[in-house]
Amino acid sequence: MKSLKLWSALCATSLIGFGAVQAQSPVDCLIQTGEMSFENNSFLFTIQGAYNDSGSGDNDPILIRFSDLNNDGIALDFELTMTDLLNAIGEIPDCTAVTPEKKIRIIGTILGPSRVQWTGSVNPDPDWCIKVDFTGVRDCVGTTAEFSIDTAQVIWTFDIVPVECVEDAAGNRMGRRATLQLVKFGGDAENRVDFVGALFCVPVLGAQASLTDLQFRAYSGGVKKSSGNVNGDCAVNDEDLLIVLFNFGTNDAGADVNGDGQVNDEDLLTVLFNFGAEGC
Repeated sequence: MKSLKLWSALCATSLIGFGAVQAQSPVDCLIQTGEMSFENNSFLFTIQGAYNDSGSGDNDPILIRFSDLNNDGIALDFELTMTDLLNAIGEIPDCTAVTPEKKIRIIGTILGPSRVQWTGSVNPDPDWCIKVDFTGVRDCVGTTAEFSIDTAQVIWTFDIVPVECVEDAAGNRMGRRATLQLVKFGGDAENRVDFVGALFCVPVLGAQASLTDLQFRAYSGGVKKSSGNVNGDCAVNDEDLLIVLFNFGTNDAGADVNGDGQVNDEDLLTVLFNFGAEGC
């Protein structure tokens, strides 16, 4: 009987006309997706003041989810912790990772149909005091010191470029292929992170730290698994339907569209109602 119900549902769905996805600008598609896989793949850092140093580093990939933090009706904003901005934060002496709950609010501004600029700043009171390995906490070597943050500023500028269903090279944080790539626009004036504070959290030892020559990898778009894209490609199609049908009645996590622990009618209906949907 269960098989008969499934077959009836499948046949009924074939009579439903699925409208084509309306053409959208790349920025509209980014907003619709609501998230991006992001990695600051490489940067140069400089420290000037009571202590002078320079070098290079990178950050671990993260998944950024957008919301409307400034109530302007545009959901392109997000918050980042200090660790998101700079992985080189650790405890002395064992370099155990620390994730301060201090966050910077980043606001997205649309500069055109395919360009977004994200900016954020914070002036904590009292200052944030963190421990930083200036040559990279991953190796637990080099100069490690406390640094207080009096101000922090972020500016990133991206062109949003449609791509043909590519692998997410920024850590695959979305868990699916992407249809948008975010490409850095401009130079250091449009892409940098700056800190003003003091070494060892002592005010008289003032210093400035900057991250420049930022090399990003960022991806978005595609169809989410929660919309029926079970296999993580860029469309809801026969392959997704067959995965759900062949695993119907099981607890197979790969076929469980809504993540409730069972592959059942709800998962099947999600695939059927979104059948034909493609990543914008």
